[in-house]
Amino acid sequence: MAIKTPRWVKDAKAYPTESGWTVDRSKGRTEVVKAKKFSAEDIAEWHAENGSSEPTIQTLHEAPHVEVEVEKPKYEYFSTFAQGASESELD
Repeated sequence: MAIKTPRWVKDAKAYPTESGWTVDRSKGRTEVVKAKKFSAEDIAEWHAENGSSEPTIQTLHEAPHVEVEVEKPKYEYFSTFAQGASESELD
């Protein structure tokens, strides 16, 4: 069964999903503006007839992880004292 496109769909830039007519909102969110059940075949047929491709999910890539080697403490006195050595042992 072909999907009948309502007149307001073009102005709202809506498209059919399995949940109903959906529009894109800010920050990547979507909203179903008119609930109705559509099959996957009907949705694919609608996109083919209207010359639009189905919305694609944007894949986000994180920055590469870089490991940094930590140097040995510059102040050997403080690190030794923190390990339990007294001042008399350091002299």
